[in-house]
Amino acid sequence: MVEDRVEAFRADITASPAALARLLDAPPIRLDGDQRICLTGLGSSRFAADVVAGSWRAQGRTAWSELASGAARTRPAPDLTLIAISASGGTPEVIEAAQRHKGVSRVIAVTARAESAIAQAADEVVLLHAGPELSGIACRTFRGTLAALAMLGGTHPDALAPIPDALSDRLQSAHAWAAEAADVIDGAAAIDVLADASLLGLAEQAALMLREAPRLPAHAVETADWLHVGVYLAWPGHVVLHVPGSAADGELARTVRARGVRLVTPPPLADDASGGPIVEAIVRSLDAEVLAATLWDRTSAAVRGS
Repeated sequence: MVEDRVEAFRADITASPAALARLLDAPPIRLDGDQRICLTGLGSSRFAADVVAGSWRAQGRTAWSELASGAARTRPAPDLTLIAISASGGTPEVIEAAQRHKGVSRVIAVTARAESAIAQAADEVVLLHAGPELSGIACRTFRGTLAALAMLGGTHPDALAPIPDALSDRLQSAHAWAAEAADVIDGAAAIDVLADASLLGLAEQAALMLREAPRLPAHAVETADWLHVGVYLAWPGHVVLHVPGSAADGELARTVRARGVRLVTPPPLADDASGGPIVEAIVRSLDAEVLAATLWDRTSAAVRGS
């Protein structure tokens, strides 16, 4: 039943603070400082990798993320660490990437399952401690991947210790915002989810939540890039879900006003939730999930009443 999955999704979201606290109690191994770093995955795993790789590049590291599929992928090398991310532990493309690199590159698996194919294909394993996601939707594992990668990169668990409480606080405020946002989004032909390049992975995750739960046509675009490539479909009634923080936010605001676009912006972050892109992505990811659950409730109620 659809309503059962909605409730399971809500339960998965609500369990997020406790899941992250478990992860912080089990800090992972650390990366070598002089290694090049390639993060690979698909779906939510790759979205989290994008946020982290960008943050690491800003710190001066040589790091990038790539899809585990496709023909043009990073070659194995002794000076390379491959971080192979698969929450389920069974993504075939990620397993193949780990196997291809093992014995040449250092291979670290990031997964929720210790006894999994990706764990067996790696030299070392980082566990997410997220617990089972009963809805089948990657929400806690997305946040867990972000936090696990942050610690893998050298962030001390103490620096992330305020996040479980920040998630609890965000959950309290997100429900009221989501109800209002759902009123704006209802009936939209399409939704563009926008964020600065440093948080494009967060926007992609948010768009996925809107597609996977209430089955809405949502797509992620970088804010400045949207003004070059997405604006052409921005007619009256179009919806933009906007994560603030881009240098192009002012131009975006002028453009959506001029075009009659419906703009939805989540509430600002509290001070303890604004510790850089990784922390911001962990906390803000709740917004789209609660919004998706709210919209899913409405669509399932409509189905029951038809």
